Amino acid sequence: MTSEQREAVVTAYKRGYFQIPRQTTLTTLAESFDISDSAYSQRLRRGLSIMIHETMIEDRSR
Repeated sequence: MTSEQREAVVTAYKRGYFQIPRQTTLTTLAESFDISDSAYSQRLRRGLSIMIHETMIEDRSR
């Protein structure tokens, strides 16, 4: 995971993006990084995909 992806995931978590109900929006998160919400969404999804693969998929195959 890149440092940018890690920062996006951690920031989203800390600001309550994954809570129900959400405590922040994708647009607000993107604005804090000075990028579009589409770019933030892609960064977040790529980071989460890598994290899931490394922690849940690769570990099972070892």
